[in-house]
Amino acid sequence: MSWPARVLILGCVVVSFACAARPGETGGPLPGYQNGTIPSTIAFSLSVTNQYVNANPVPMQIDVSNGGPLDMAILVDSKNFAGATWMACNFSNFEVNLGQDEGWHDVWVGLREQTETSRKTQWECKRLRLDRTPPRLVITKPVSLIVSQPVIELQGYCPEPLFRISYDLTNAAGLVTNQQAFVLDQFFDTNTWEFTTNWFQGFDIEVTDGPNTFTFHATDLAGNVTTTNITFTLDYSGKTNPPIIQLYWPQDGTQIAGTNSYTWRGWVEDFTATVTAALVDTNGNTNVYNALVERDGKFWVENLPAPLGTNWLQLTVQDVMGNVSVTNITVVNSPLLLTVNPQPVTADQAYATVTGTINSIEYTVWVNGVKAQLNSDGSWIATNVPVSEGGTSVFQARAIPNWDHGGNGTPP
Repeated sequence: MSWPARVLILGCVVVSFACAARPGETGGPLPGYQNGTIPSTIAFSLSVTNQYVNANPVPMQIDVSNGGPLDMAILVDSKNFAGATWMACNFSNFEVNLGQDEGWHDVWVGLREQTETSRKTQWECKRLRLDRTPPRLVITKPVSLIVSQPVIELQGYCPEPLFRISYDLTNAAGLVTNQQAFVLDQFFDTNTWEFTTNWFQGFDIEVTDGPNTFTFHATDLAGNVTTTNITFTLDYSGKTNPPIIQLYWPQDGTQIAGTNSYTWRGWVEDFTATVTAALVDTNGNTNVYNALVERDGKFWVENLPAPLGTNWLQLTVQDVMGNVSVTNITVVNSPLLLTVNPQPVTADQAYATVTGTINSIEYTVWVNGVKAQLNSDGSWIATNVPVSEGGTSVFQARAIPNWDHGGNGTPP
């Protein structure tokens, strides 16, 4: 038994926060040439190993690119620049205490030249997040701890961003360790301007009869680590019913518009089941085709030939216990020629423009529920066509006779 593999390209965005010094604020550094002062020639930057930290104090570094500062001051969550306590500079390595409260903290560092009365001062800010709480993991799928499929897709979420997540699996077949789970999506909170919930998945995990214990290891951006266990038991005793099938297209009696080949699409409840299609053409010839089944149960029987006339199709679905479902339909290859041009789409694309041809002006073309514009040369164009979600986008064109409610189809 085999199932399709899908290649996922994952990425993450790290949002950096910075606070800028604001000359002229009450209690803050004055702008140059005010009250006879000299503008500061100091230029420097602050750096830390990680913006997310789980321990106090936090080591920081200063890189001076201009000027010759002698003193430095540190403020945490305060802009009381006038009340700052000054000390001798320590550029290479100094430590900042963020306090006990977890969350974001603004660390202001000031450098100054000459005497205590001098206004030749520059402040820079670095924003740090103190996080001592280990990440919390919630497993959402499989929904039940009793599973009846030999392969599972393990899904869950964490309410904060993750640096890494992996799992170990122990079952009757032995032990496998350090199996990577993948963060598939993140929620960006526009109130706090940071990523929060991370949704993750372990793909195509083979399980064996009896208990299958997963040990998850998750590390957040601050380096806090969580280890947690969950056990799923594979039990086939309740798997007695034939697999459920839902046909998308074509269905019984569908007329296929003069194409050399087509794809039979549908859905099965068990994505580990074997799906095959038998085609009996108008000459009585029978051929068997294997379907591609995706993780969400969608199946595709590709490159089915379409001889003119009536063709008989039989879909057979068999699960791991030998339970079988069979569905029979007929399709008719029409002499009408309707084509759809290949349409590339991107992962985040919601709408597309789809084009094609038809060899009759007596029909109206619809694509995914959008009415197309027919040109005099037989070409057609449909704009703002919704792009289906998921790993595969489908554009299905239908030709409805103009005598059927003006090409809009029979009203319900």
